[in-house]
Amino acid sequence: MPGRKGRRPLAILVSLGVIAALVTGIFFGGRAIVGLFSTEPAADYSGQGSGTVEVEIPDGASTAAIADVLVDNDVVASAESFLAAASGNPDVMTIQPGVYQMRLQMSGEAAVTLILDPAARLFDRVTIPEGYTAARTLEVLAEQTEIPLADFQAAADAPDQLGLPAWKPSNGSLEGFLYPATYDIEPGTNAVSILTTIVAQFNQVAAETGLEASAESVGLTPYEVLTVASMVQSEVTVEAERPLVGRVIYNRLSQGERLGIDATLAYELGINGGELTTEALNTDSPYNTRTRAGLPPTPISNPGQPSIFGALNPAPGDFLYYVLQNSEGEHFFTASYDEFLAAKAQCEAAGLGCG
Repeated sequence: MPGRKGRRPLAILVSLGVIAALVTGIFFGGRAIVGLFSTEPAADYSGQGSGTVEVEIPDGASTAAIADVLVDNDVVASAESFLAAASGNPDVMTIQPGVYQMRLQMSGEAAVTLILDPAARLFDRVTIPEGYTAARTLEVLAEQTEIPLADFQAAADAPDQLGLPAWKPSNGSLEGFLYPATYDIEPGTNAVSILTTIVAQFNQVAAETGLEASAESVGLTPYEVLTVASMVQSEVTVEAERPLVGRVIYNRLSQGERLGIDATLAYELGINGGELTTEALNTDSPYNTRTRAGLPPTPISNPGQPSIFGALNPAPGDFLYYVLQNSEGEHFFTASYDEFLAAKAQCEAAGLGCG
């Protein structure tokens, strides 16, 4: 029986070329296959284009779908011109959904270069610092977007639409649930959507830290732990001290002692702790933890992850007092009232503001 003749090298190369084209076509949404058999050059503009146009790339869009969006907005002359330029650039797979500022009538190559430029993606970047109150957070959102403060306040007044956890408070307060972080806000996003995103970020951090699952281990409800975390947030700036402040709070609660955290009263009065007068400190209020034992009714700010962790994982010890000991923000912790008084005197003598 005669043997088979071997396949010619040229045929093998052609076959491999077709397979490569098919793979590329799948990768770019099928248009490369069409281009493989087309004898007509793809329509293409020349140069960098002119003017500006905003285009929206939807979530999950393939490279071919992105090309179609650009054609529909007259950014490029044809989808094929964009795909031809994109085919040699693996970075096109990193294009994120969102709104981009492009130019009209660009060459395919220029369009690829511009859409990959981070500066082309339009959004408002808003940073909410740890420890901001809900009211201040809404102000920051209004200041850094084009959305009126009244819109954010209206959304906050209907918290049930924002995705709060099942253990949310019955008082309707958003305090504590507006997680401090940096958010990129796309054009056209409304106040409800923005607050929903921020609450969703809180829910994610709460799950990561075990806020709901671990609250029972410290003898509190998740909402009470969040309240403790907000006080921890207000008291120290050194991250390692957050579990120590958490321990002081729990020790005082267990012994029925007043917490004596002035930030709680300052929160209700809408002022800084340094503005509290002797008269203000005598205010009869559930937020006055100098005169009333127990926790305040609500969180007093929106704590970050380290403070939530510190509230859930208090350091071991019998600490009941702490006082600032240096300008770096470090505190002295003790169970002795006499040691506390001595440390406080040293703090005052150093002019650290411990009066």
